[in-house]
Amino acid sequence: MDSLVTITIILTFFATTFYTLRNSFAFEKYLFRVDNILIDRQFYRIVTSGFLHNGWVHFGFNALSFYFFGQIVEASLPFYSYLLLYFGSLVGGSLLSLFIHRQHGDYSAVGASGAISGVMFAFAFLYPDSGIGMLFLPIHINAVIFCFLYTLISIYGIKRALGNIGHDAHLGGAITGLLLAAILEPDILRLHWDTFLILLLPTVIFMTLIVLKPEIMLIDRYTSYQFRRLREGKSEKKKVASADPEVEINRILDKINERGIESLTRSERKRLENAKL
Repeated sequence: MDSLVTITIILTFFATTFYTLRNSFAFEKYLFRVDNILIDRQFYRIVTSGFLHNGWVHFGFNALSFYFFGQIVEASLPFYSYLLLYFGSLVGGSLLSLFIHRQHGDYSAVGASGAISGVMFAFAFLYPDSGIGMLFLPIHINAVIFCFLYTLISIYGIKRALGNIGHDAHLGGAITGLLLAAILEPDILRLHWDTFLILLLPTVIFMTLIVLKPEIMLIDRYTSYQFRRLREGKSEKKKVASADPEVEINRILDKINERGIESLTRSERKRLENAKL
């Protein structure tokens, strides 16, 4: 059966999604959250978050997309290479997300989109002349053009913080998948080197910018007035918290009761520790 690994992963998606949507403690324990990874060193979340979903629509879209691309890529690569591609893309997406949000301790995310993006880019690299159909529309777009546009949309989404979507994980997974496909299939790299560069260069430029000038790519959507209002808002929140610390502690305890201690941010943990002294 050519799609054995792909189908097994999708069935695992279903099982973990079914379980964690009914068990909020498990959901909180295994999702991607910056503070839990960097402060508590719960590195397993980098992988486990890729097997959780926010709901059945999220699961269905990911499962369908993964099956379309995964079955073809799986048939094109050896068993272990395909597993390396999938999990490497998953980790790559999580690591880019961790880097971009390293100062946002309470940032959290779930979903397999990073890994699926990696498989999709591997597909475009292996079969650059193929077309990708639009769901429910009689339209096909060249795979390379589709992935190039996907990269630009992901970069724009990161820059503008569009929607409740992990654009950074999409981009990190996509480029990791592309790099791994090129390493695993060097003969195809020699044949499709132009495709490789077309898909890689936008991300190289973007990564250079966020390392050298992060303020240009990540925070230019705020004016100085908005920054001032943001700072004022934060100071007001601090005043409210300091004015009635008992209310804040009760809120934290309620959060632990509802979602487990794993759901606490670093600042909430500090407040709880200070209250015990």
